[in-house]
Amino acid sequence: MANFIDSVAYFAASCTTGGGFFGFPTWNKYLECDGSNDIVGFELNYIWLILLAVLEMLIYLAGMLAVVYFIYSGFIFMTSQGNPERVAAGRRGILNATIGLVIAILAANLVSFVVGVFQ
Repeated sequence: MANFIDSVAYFAASCTTGGGFFGFPTWNKYLECDGSNDIVGFELNYIWLILLAVLEMLIYLAGMLAVVYFIYSGFIFMTSQGNPERVAAGRRGILNATIGLVIAILAANLVSFVVGVFQ
């Protein structure tokens, strides 16, 4: 069984530097690599590191969505033309997007801290 896991870890990905699609972290971001761009062996710790990298991808997506919602709420606020309901909706949206962005940034830092504990 361990030999199968080693072969999957060996053929699944190479250790390339740089970000993934749209700057997202890659799922193998925290795995150890040797000089030939291959993942070194397979440890039980790697499962947690892979899960944390996937969680970090989801947090990046949440941050991007918060920025998009911030822009959308600003557009609603600017086009409200004095309508009190739309002004309130725009302000609420901007506040919610800001809170979501702060939570995403704190969560990304928390994931980086937890990865430091596992490594």
